[in-house]
Amino acid sequence: LQGGMDFIIWEQPLDYAWAVAPLLALLCGLPTLQEVALGHLEWARPVFIEPAELGRRYPQFILSEAGLKEGRWWTLVSSVFLHLDTEHLLNNSLCLLVNGLHPFLDLGHLGLYGTFFATAAVCAMNRRGFACQLEAQIEGAIPRAPDRIGPLAVPEGARELWDSFRHGTARRAAPAV
Repeated sequence: LQGGMDFIIWEQPLDYAWAVAPLLALLCGLPTLQEVALGHLEWARPVFIEPAELGRRYPQFILSEAGLKEGRWWTLVSSVFLHLDTEHLLNNSLCLLVNGLHPFLDLGHLGLYGTFFATAAVCAMNRRGFACQLEAQIEGAIPRAPDRIGPLAVPEGARELWDSFRHGTARRAAPAV
């Protein structure tokens, strides 16, 4: 088939799948921050580092001004592989699959990888966006108050107070990270 989407659909899906597979493996190869908080993987998959170990080494992966000044340049890229939870990971994977197609078709394998890593570095240097993302990651890593403890319902006011504590802690902790 010639031209347009027919060409994409019928003649290049395997090439694209092979090109994007290593990036997807890297995205899925680190536990999410929720899994770090839980201490185990939510779904079975091979990972490069176990959740507890990632929790201990988290500062080596996350982008920070202090880290860059200390020479941890790789955090410009490694931070893109950290995700708050499974939903965040799956959304980013889907975004890669959808938005990576045109750089791949226009520029090939190197174009896909160059676009991915350049975009990751540019996004990581967005201080305000990074601060918001980091705050959300910290807040997400603090467990929510349960609706019930055994047979007893946890009062809504207590859950709201806990959520306020989670948010305040994340807001104050994010600048320190």
